[in-house]
Amino acid sequence: MVRLLCAVFLAFALPVLSFSSVAQGQQEPTLKIDEPPLTGSVVTKQSRVDMAVKGWSAKHDILGKEIINDAAPPQTIGTIADIIIEYGANVSYAIVDVGKFVGKKKKYVLFDAKYFSPPIAGKFVLPGITKEMLAAAPQFRYAR
Repeated sequence: MVRLLCAVFLAFALPVLSFSSVAQGQQEPTLKIDEPPLTGSVVTKQSRVDMAVKGWSAKHDILGKEIINDAAPPQTIGTIADIIIEYGANVSYAIVDVGKFVGKKKKYVLFDAKYFSPPIAGKFVLPGITKEMLAAAPQFRYAR
């Protein structure tokens, strides 16, 4: 909690302080109300906000969504349990719970996100995935 309060203070309070009075021989910094605080990583350009709104929401558009294969008829192979974002990258991996499909209570398998297509009727499609492939796939485990 203390770290959070310090971070908020540093992000919003310090940028509005002007230390020009210290350079003029005064001991105390002055607060200039007419200077807006630096925005840091806060998005303020409307064009960027508009672009973000058009993107996918992990909570609303990805997590918990079903994954189907391209079999005839399509089979539900699992649901997206989590996503992994590599530092400095877009979504890199999806962790899919395939347990029901392979006859287990839970089994998490890691998929490369670049193979996911946009959802069709609210479901993601992974072509060529079979029950045998998923049964043989390694169980994904988070680092401790």
